[in-house]
Amino acid sequence: MPIEYEIDSARRLIIATPKGMVTFEDMAEYQKQVWGQAELAGYCELIDMNGVTAIRDDTMDNIQKLVKLSGTTDRLIGRSKLAIVASSDFHYGMGRMYKVLRENHPGSTKEVEVFRKQDDALRWLFPRDTKEKISP
Repeated sequence: MPIEYEIDSARRLIIATPKGMVTFEDMAEYQKQVWGQAELAGYCELIDMNGVTAIRDDTMDNIQKLVKLSGTTDRLIGRSKLAIVASSDFHYGMGRMYKVLRENHPGSTKEVEVFRKQDDALRWLFPRDTKEKISP
């Protein structure tokens, strides 16, 4: 799977790093694999898109399907935060679109924000812990 992830249990954080060409099927598989683990309920998530070279089949229909899939796991995981890091304009824009759709999805409990830099994302995820840096 082109989306690698690590679980930081101490911080209750999942750090995902997609790489290369990513499909919406890859993203859906990641969602199912990670959020299918009941012990991760309530964990926050950081997705660093900077290693992605392309997103195949980046249609509005696929984004909406991903939002719907993500929304179905919200009932299981409860309230949490998702920080998307994307330095490229295209991936940043896709992240913003995902954010808006998630905010408007019925039953969504995940707060989503998009950042250009990982440090900014970490400050948002952990506002009381601005001196320590998490290395993915």
